[in-house]
Amino acid sequence: DAKGITPMFPFGHGLGYTSFDISKIEASETSGGITVDVTLKNTGTRKGSTVVQLYVSDTEASVSRPEKELKGFQKISLAAGEEATVSIDLNPRDFAFFDVDAGVWRVEAGEFTLSAGFSAADLKVSTVVTCKAEEISK
Repeated sequence: DAKGITPMFPFGHGLGYTSFDISKIEASETSGGITVDVTLKNTGTRKGSTVVQLYVSDTEASVSRPEKELKGFQKISLAAGEEATVSIDLNPRDFAFFDVDAGVWRVEAGEFTLSAGFSAADLKVSTVVTCKAEEISK
């Protein structure tokens, strides 16, 4: 991503015998972090499995960070035409970077984009969450 190179087979690329679509993403705050719910539907004519991947992007980081970081995934199998909600939990460490000078994991206050899809290059939906500044000692 940083070099602008389009790979033939991006991270997470896979093939199957059916097709899937992601139509909705919702993020909700929990006591331990954030739960992300993604609506997935098997749009093909046969049963199949896929992996939903969740990426986090810091929209305005003070340090150099990847454009998107894989922070969660879940494999799911659905019958033809079936729809399900996939839930992926994120904790504060999923938004953090390691502050070498302080020796702690640090979450910067600000907006983070959460994107879900089938590979690093096939992200279907996204939403934005706001995090508060936090230090994580472990």
